[in-house]
Amino acid sequence: MKAVLALNHKIYPPTIKVDAPNPKLDIENSAFYLSTEARPWVRSKSHPRRASVSSFGFGGTNFHVALEEYADKKLLAKRERGFKQELFLFSGDDVASFSTATTSVTKKSFRFAAQVSHANFDAKQNFRLAIVANNAEDFQTKLTAALTKIKADATTSFTLPGGTNFGTGTKNGKLAFLFSGQGSQYLNMGDELAMHFDTARAPWDKLAGNKLWKGTEELHRVVFPIPTFSADTAKGNEEKLRQTSWAQPAISSVSLSQLNVLKTLGLKAEAVAGHSLGELTALHAAGAYDEETLVAIARQRGLLMQEAAKTPGAMVAVLDTPEAVQSVLDSEKSKTVIANYNGPKQTIVAGSIKDIDAITKAFKTAGMTCKALPVATAFHSEIVAPSVVPFTKFLKDVTFNKTALPVYANLNGKTYPSAPAKMRAQLSEQIKNPVRFTDQIKELYNDGVRTFVEVGPNAVLTSLVRASLKGQDFKAISLDKIGNHGVKALWEALAQLACAGYEFDLTALLSEYKPVVDPATIPVPKLSFTINGSNFDKNYPPVEGSSALPKPRTEDVKIEKIRQELELKYAAKGATTSVAQTTQSTQTTVQPAMTNEWLETFRLMQEETLKAQTEFQTSMAQSHQAFLKTAEYP
Repeated sequence: MKAVLALNHKIYPPTIKVDAPNPKLDIENSAFYLSTEARPWVRSKSHPRRASVSSFGFGGTNFHVALEEYADKKLLAKRERGFKQELFLFSGDDVASFSTATTSVTKKSFRFAAQVSHANFDAKQNFRLAIVANNAEDFQTKLTAALTKIKADATTSFTLPGGTNFGTGTKNGKLAFLFSGQGSQYLNMGDELAMHFDTARAPWDKLAGNKLWKGTEELHRVVFPIPTFSADTAKGNEEKLRQTSWAQPAISSVSLSQLNVLKTLGLKAEAVAGHSLGELTALHAAGAYDEETLVAIARQRGLLMQEAAKTPGAMVAVLDTPEAVQSVLDSEKSKTVIANYNGPKQTIVAGSIKDIDAITKAFKTAGMTCKALPVATAFHSEIVAPSVVPFTKFLKDVTFNKTALPVYANLNGKTYPSAPAKMRAQLSEQIKNPVRFTDQIKELYNDGVRTFVEVGPNAVLTSLVRASLKGQDFKAISLDKIGNHGVKALWEALAQLACAGYEFDLTALLSEYKPVVDPATIPVPKLSFTINGSNFDKNYPPVEGSSALPKPRTEDVKIEKIRQELELKYAAKGATTSVAQTTQSTQTTVQPAMTNEWLETFRLMQEETLKAQTEFQTSMAQSHQAFLKTAEYP
């Protein structure tokens, strides 16, 4: 069953109750590994997913079954809905109707109520409430808090911790997608979305087996590495993903995965932008080139920048204004340059290691807070300029289409030119020039964008937008955040978008899941047993010994007492009472209830049972011998 579900869900299932492999297995030097973490089962079109199960019986009978995934989507069994959190959406034209829509939710109706709320939600209605809840109790707590706040003031939108959002009025301004850049990567990024939604896994499947990875590892194996029990191996996995040759196509692929989810939901941007590497994805989202071309460009850019990284360089983040930073650079006559204008008080400086060390001391002397960045070299400076020529040559063979959306550029904050030749030239020059992210955001805001959705791993750009537009009327929303469950992060983002008045189709995203049946319509069986997994992850016997075992329940003690009383009672009834008929003795003797006749009967039954068992074993041995003879060569 586990293997069948793994094929259906396209997930490598985890193996539980494994702390570490037995050293005698020497598993690290074999073709095997212990899958202790759930991971997306990424597979190219070269052949279907396959699994096999072996069952070794102690009685000498062994079985092996080979399974293959069912490819016909029309008849493919739908998945059971079992998200860790559910998204509830409510709307109404007035407070009274809105409050009525938020009906009570029980443990049994939790998922069904969420499904019904999606169908009844209308983003165009005046009052909108969204709640991300872990269970029915959590929902009721958050609902009560939200309604209390709404009753006090139903004219002001708000966001509460834990995924509760309230919005009123009409949609405000345009929607823009912002695409993450290098530095936002982390191991297993995007895994939860890829395991829960086919549309999120699709880009990974499409890239599997691509010629880009010929002679190296597959990209998905770098992002979703096999579980390891070695700290050194885990560190090595992180270091590999930090390499630009892997980080850049990996981040682009996560962005593609999330972009697919947004497309399935029907959410469309009216403008796009990206930070450094993210600009490549922004151009794709605007229609300049397809998915495979995007990843090919990201891979080549990463390889060239990794080659440039052989020239020593460094970068430092200074928590001050670009003007103040430039003033120190000028006064020190430093050869370092501002590489990233990330925010009003976040400026990145790049240069040689020697120059960065010197200017860092100058910044600290001026009372500025600095932080060295863990980078391979000084990106967006003259140190990586040698990458520009070969990258320009590579882009000459790439077909660029006219974009359907405005793309705001790192180079100057303005929109990209429409001519393909100029687009290629600007994308190449971006490598050695500073990223003017603050200018991009201000330009987007001036052009009417009020909702910024970060597409990609982590939430770095979301924080930068909030800093750049502090005090303005806007929303900055991320689809992912390290440490947060991927589906929960998506629900929280959609909650904010729904309350901001944006329409989307959750039915399309959840089409691979079975519709939740109204629990009120399910017949209650006359006899049922609840399997709750109460002993999961509990060692037996306990490490502390018998003293740690639970004490007998009061009910068990009472039952045992009643049993003993009944035993004495029935023993007395069936006993032979020997009372002396003479006046010399008045003592009563109680004989055992199990008489000699009863014991003899029980013995005979045991003999017959043993005889039958012996005959059965003899018959099985003879059959097995006969089978072996048929297999002998003549």
